[in-house]
Amino acid sequence: SICIADFHHDSMVDRFDAFLHSAQLRINRDLVLREIDVSDFRIYSTPPYPIPQDLKRVNRMVISENGNEYDVQYQSPLVTGPDADIKGRPRYFMPTDQVFALYPTPDKAYEVTLYYTPLISTLVQPNDENWLLNRDSDIYRYAVLAEAAISMKDWPTRDEYLSLYGEAWMTFQSHSNGANYPSDSPMKVRTRSSTGPERRR
Repeated sequence: SICIADFHHDSMVDRFDAFLHSAQLRINRDLVLREIDVSDFRIYSTPPYPIPQDLKRVNRMVISENGNEYDVQYQSPLVTGPDADIKGRPRYFMPTDQVFALYPTPDKAYEVTLYYTPLISTLVQPNDENWLLNRDSDIYRYAVLAEAAISMKDWPTRDEYLSLYGEAWMTFQSHSNGANYPSDSPMKVRTRSSTGPERRR
């Protein structure tokens, strides 16, 4: 689904890997800038809280209770954690050994949602796939074509493909917000500018 045939230059095919590499750098940057992340929802009552394998960056952790959302604040592992013997609604989370430790220790089952920026697996081989490519291949297509145009110093073509690239992101955001990530997972894609229940600390 990714090609550079539009350029009608056979020499471009040999440089496809370089274009794809540059395109993936652009895509990973824009995934953060466009505030796109996924949500991992679970009923949490017993430690530990597993860290998703594809986690790149935590954006927010919240506990939902009685129609309100309460932020669970990050605490560095370098800081001595609160007394684990204290029980209540968790207010802090600390990453350690591929899990999150939540403090205070939950005194009951809580609805916890972790919002995070996911890692996008790097495409290396021609048949490689990842969740973003499967969801909207135009993002990759136009990013690669823009990088090829840059290498040719074809600035009008670069601008054209960057415009189409931006439109592809907008289409992805409008169609994917609330969609499953990946398709067989209960996790959801979201744009962080979307509104939700009232936030409390």
